[in-house]
Amino acid sequence: MRIEELGEILNISTSAGATAVSELVDKEVKLSIGNIEGIQAGSIVLSDYEPTICFEFEFTEGLSDKGIAVMKLSDVASLVGAVLQKEFTEEFELDEVNKTTAAQIMGDLIGGSFSSLSNFANIKVGVSAVEPFAAPETETLIKEYYNSDQEVCLIKYGITVNGVIDSDFVLILTDVQAEGLVGAFNTGLAKTENQVPDDGSVTVGDDAYGNGTDYDIRPVELQRYSESETDNVEQSSNLNMLMNVPLQITVEIGRTKKQIKDILELTTGSIVELSKPAGSHVDVFVNGQQIASGEVVVVDDYYGVRISEIINTGEIMKIL
Repeated sequence: MRIEELGEILNISTSAGATAVSELVDKEVKLSIGNIEGIQAGSIVLSDYEPTICFEFEFTEGLSDKGIAVMKLSDVASLVGAVLQKEFTEEFELDEVNKTTAAQIMGDLIGGSFSSLSNFANIKVGVSAVEPFAAPETETLIKEYYNSDQEVCLIKYGITVNGVIDSDFVLILTDVQAEGLVGAFNTGLAKTENQVPDDGSVTVGDDAYGNGTDYDIRPVELQRYSESETDNVEQSSNLNMLMNVPLQITVEIGRTKKQIKDILELTTGSIVELSKPAGSHVDVFVNGQQIASGEVVVVDDYYGVRISEIINTGEIMKIL
């Protein structure tokens, strides 16, 4: 099991999960990858997380089958309380509202993290049907999902929400899911890098685990530079590499905040009032950072935005 590679890949995705939850709780959230361990399912110990809330989720793209995340009940209660803006003075229960809120939080943490990998490699990993439940004892839980001798990967996430929790939770993937994620990421990254036409010196295989890569190795022809030219060449190379990185552009008409109970009451025909008055300019974001504003137009039956204000190129590069 490629533990180090898996850790590097997951580290890339943590900021997206943290940002998604930060918008829910309206507080700063930090998410980090801690210890990653490949062990047999029968050796899993979760006593540090008791009493425990588990989250079952299903992969819909990129990977297959189910995964589970394990979090302390007290941490779930604190996060749900932060979203609902209430404090649980009595024992926390997974009633309909709390269950829906907890599922949204973990869905944003895990789903947001995995989906963000598409920004870095040509892959899509989708997560759906997040189902929280009060966990039985570890042995019963593991028997329900795995064979005792099955190889699994335990991924410990550190999570800090300003003024709410400073804790951790565990994500459990099968060895097949972990290897599949690493292989798909490496293959997707290679495809992305090879989208720029080259001289045919490199051919990358397409199998699910990134194997079968063929290389045409030739002597390198080095171009000589004077010492004064070296810095410019390096900066130009780095800039050219950045120019091929795909970024997500989002246009925001407006936004608002509503309590969970109000959202659950929405039906077909409901109207959600936004913060901006009619006729206002919309905001243009790149990877979550605003770079411009403009007016909505229609181009060949598609919506578009005519830019009216934009920050300068230097500032855009700092943001990105």
